[in-house]
Amino acid sequence: MSDEDIEVDSAVFPLRSKKRKSHGRMKNVAKLLKLRSHETGPSCNCTRFKCFENVTERERLQIIKQFNELKDNDEQNLYLGGLILHAPVKRHRSRKNNDEDVEYHLYSYTYEIRVQRDNTAMKVPICYKAMLSVRISAKRLQNIQQQLTTFGHVKHDGRGQHSNQKNRLLDEISTVVFDHIASFKGQKSHYSLHDSQRVYLPEDLNVKKMCKIFLQQNPKKKVSYETYRIRAQMK
Repeated sequence: MSDEDIEVDSAVFPLRSKKRKSHGRMKNVAKLLKLRSHETGPSCNCTRFKCFENVTERERLQIIKQFNELKDNDEQNLYLGGLILHAPVKRHRSRKNNDEDVEYHLYSYTYEIRVQRDNTAMKVPICYKAMLSVRISAKRLQNIQQQLTTFGHVKHDGRGQHSNQKNRLLDEISTVVFDHIASFKGQKSHYSLHDSQRVYLPEDLNVKKMCKIFLQQNPKKKVSYETYRIRAQMK
């Protein structure tokens, strides 16, 4: 059977473009998958705390399950912040001959997790690598540590919460362009049969010339001809 003999039902198999836009439902699904797909990584092989020996596999799976059920990044970061203890470094020991080239750490960090044993919540100390084994990026953990030492608590994730600067700038440009267009004196049409409020530009003036005048008067405003033309039509 050749490809020409195959009939495709568009209702069952809708045609899609090769380049699928990453927005809308697919973007939301990707966020949820990233938020809820944490899993236990490889063992830290820690000789000090013996993290993967002191915490059973069942307990690790339960911790991961609870972590994935937190609704957003803010709740996850607050949870992680509660597992991190920090204290100022009292004594610095240099491993280099020249102390001027050494960058000392101002704070030391310890980590712990909470497990349920015999109907009692217990704190179990773990190492840095064991924290990262929950598929948490080192950058994310470092940001939480920095917030704890700087502010004393984990701050709210402000990504996507600020006012849209791009839209605000477009509104400012539109206002300036509208004011410039309004500065030109137009005239009503003599051939209109109706009492229209529409005003027409003189014959020796067009949008292209107006845009050129605008740019000469406002050299710091980055406005393209297309932007000016659209605003002129809106006006």
